[in-house]
Formats: sequence, C-alpha cells, structure tokens
Amino acid sequence: MDFDYRAVCRHAVGQFLQRGHQRIVLFLQASGAAGDDESEAGFLEACQRAPAASGVTPAIVRHDGTSGDIRHRLDPLFSRTLPPTAFLVGRSMPALMVASELMRRGVRIPKDAAVIARDSDHFLEYFSPALARYRADPDVHARRLARLVIQLARGALQTPRQIWIMPEFLKGESLGAGGVGDQ
Repeated sequence: MDFDYRAVCRHAVGQFLQRGHQRIVLFLQASGAAGDDESEAGFLEACQRAPAASGVTPAIVRHDGTSGDIRHRLDPLFSRTLPPTAFLVGRSMPALMVASELMRRGVRIPKDAAVIARDSDHFLEYFSPALARYRADPDVHARRLARLVIQLARGALQTPRQIWIMPEFLKGESLGAGGVGDQ
C-alpha cells in the first residue's frame, strides 16, 4: 500500500498545463525511493502526453535534501534566458525551501511562477501564499491497511496486492487562478 505518486505527478503537470506553464521542473531529493521513481515516471508521462503546441520543456532536478544544495540547484535554472515558471517539489521541507528561495530571488508566487508540493505537512499551512499540495488522510490509510491485515489474517486474501492511494489535492494560492502572468 502506497501513495500513487505517479498519478499525483501526472495530475500536477496537468494543473500547470491548464494554466499555460511550459517550463516545468520536478524537484526531487536524490534518494532512490520507489515513490520518487514513480513521481519521475508520472511527470515524464504527463509532459510527453502534452500537445506539441503546448511547447512543454520539462526538467528534473535532484538535490541532496539540504537547503544549500536546493539553493545551488536553482542557480542554473535562473541563469537561463527563459527560467522555469512551474515547480513540482517532492517532500514538504524542500517545497518550503524552493518556494521561499524563489521569493528571495524576487520571483512572485503565483504571478511569476507556480509551486506545487507533492507532499503535505502541518507546517505548510503557515506559509504564505498557501502552497498547493497533495495531502494524504492518515485515517483513510490506516483503515485500508487494517482491512488488508484482517483479510490476510483470516486467509481471505491469499496474494497480497498493491493498493494505491490518491492523496487529496489542495489548490492553495501558489498555483494561481488562470494563465501564466495574469494573476
């Protein structure tokens, strides 16, 4: 049982595309975790499925999880003639760092760039503008897991199966309302 990070990232790219973003970055910690690999796959699938006319330019940036490395990984992105306008960030602490670093660099969220956190944490409620993010309900997760354990204990489930949970999307303010630059 795990969160469907592939679907989450496909959905997030769709949110960016609906708002006219073309230069989209997936920011992930270099962990080798299965969820991060699934995130990358979903991100690339959604970018590849985008209409050619949308002009999507995806980038995947890996960092080591430290604030210094996140800041360092943003440097080459902003040295480009056309920097990214959409950031999908795995894990809540790096999402906070990316959003705050963008603001420190004078990038206005959501007017100049949109940010979506792939994950959620309580402290993100205290960031302004409110970050768009995906929140998993721990009660739903616990109930589904308990049902599986009971089925296994009763012998009703012979072969464990993979169960994917789609977290709830919280739009927040960091995504913006319409197209790029119209907020």
